[in-house]
Amino acid sequence: MSSSGTLADDVEGALSEDYHVEIASLSEQGQQQVYDAIQDQGGPDHADADEAIREAQDADWHRDRVEELHQEQAEAVAKGDYAQANDLAHQGEYEIRAVQADGGEGDKELVQAWKDEQNTSDAVYHQQLAADDAQFAAHDAAMGNTVAAEDAAEHAAEHESTADSLAGHADQGGVEADHSYSSESSVEETSE
Repeated sequence: MSSSGTLADDVEGALSEDYHVEIASLSEQGQQQVYDAIQDQGGPDHADADEAIREAQDADWHRDRVEELHQEQAEAVAKGDYAQANDLAHQGEYEIRAVQADGGEGDKELVQAWKDEQNTSDAVYHQQLAADDAQFAAHDAAMGNTVAAEDAAEHAAEHESTADSLAGHADQGGVEADHSYSSESSVEETSE
């Protein structure tokens, strides 16, 4: 998503020094967003640079929030709090949509947020099934029905393993890493 040197040079050459400082304070994605917006509006002579920069600043704020939510989501997954991870994935989707509303890119990140929401939702479901089966196992064991207790305990372990696997796909550093606005944390997906 890098801009051609010519476009950046043309835009910067036509804008006042004050704009150079504001553009330099933006993220790489924010800078590209400004250049693209100015080009889309017919070039530096016709574009509303103030508006382009303001929208890029707003988008940068939301990009930073997405990164924070990804980190919190990974921490929730690590703690086994898949319901919280699901809520954070949903919040991340909202922030990505805000980036897009401000003119920024977010298609890949949005798809990843949807996947994270689905995976963590499914993880919560399997975690509940595991808890139910664990209760059945304890009840059967208390009743002296060891075969049924072992069977229920086995099912509980399978559901817990499935929950962990699904939630692992929503962990930024896990099997299926999040698309990220941060170059340090952006990793190619390794699994569907």
